Amino acid sequence: MTNHLISILILIIVAGVIAYQASFLKNRKIFHLSLLQILYLIFLPGAVFILVNSYVQSLLILPRAHTQFIRDGILIDTIFLAMFFSYGGVAIHGVTKMLSDTGLRHDSDESAEINRYFHLTFSHNLIYGGGLLFAVCLALLELNHTSVYNAPNLISLVIRGLLIACAILFAMYSYTHSRDQYVGRWADFKAFFLIAWGGLILLYVAIKKTSPDFDSYQLLLPIFITLVVIALANIILVLRRIRRHKLYSPHRFIAFHRQKGHPAVQKSQHDLERGFQDEIEDKHQEIKP
Repeated sequence: MTNHLISILILIIVAGVIAYQASFLKNRKIFHLSLLQILYLIFLPGAVFILVNSYVQSLLILPRAHTQFIRDGILIDTIFLAMFFSYGGVAIHGVTKMLSDTGLRHDSDESAEINRYFHLTFSHNLIYGGGLLFAVCLALLELNHTSVYNAPNLISLVIRGLLIACAILFAMYSYTHSRDQYVGRWADFKAFFLIAWGGLILLYVAIKKTSPDFDSYQLLLPIFITLVVIALANIILVLRRIRRHKLYSPHRFIAFHRQKGHPAVQKSQHDLERGFQDEIEDKHQEIKP
């Protein structure tokens, strides 16, 4: 089973994304918990923990590589700490989700805003950021040992990385779109993208230092491809935000429509100029003795 870790993890991630779209799992409840929350809080974390723990134990049995980037003890501690962070995010999301399904979703007081922050921004960054940190450290731990894995070809590893990246980005896209407009923004994922960039740099430095054979490691190349795709998505989002800021700035908007002869904009500009002139005249009146 451990030889197919990445394939099983992909299945779990894809199953989790598909399950989130299933209205049946969201609507059926047991003891105030929906079937979806039970799946996320109990079954999926339990399966991932058993699988990862077995894989870590199988890695530690293997001979150590000649060049190690970070010691095993630090990586193992970080792996399980990241898993706890992700599970904490899932638990926080489950509780705040139940609260948001009440009238708190439509309130505008401080308690509603706090619940909204923990339900959307905080929990999702904790889940996705912890997941990325866990994956990077697991790939580095794999790199510290002589692998007995032999991939059929590099293309299969690249495809796995693309599948993981697409599943994560689709989940993030769903976070920004909802029928009832109770959604977050791409800008909420600043912490997640920061972790992604840090993980990408860390993994790149480790690869440069150890010069591994990618087809000998089942996690290294897929995780690296996943981080590259997420980093590219982050660059695209930043460029789009800059472009929108320039396009929709007030001065650019007025200048563009003034060239087109838009009457409303011409009237607005005239009102601004007249108001400015009135303000100057008032100042002159105050100065006169």
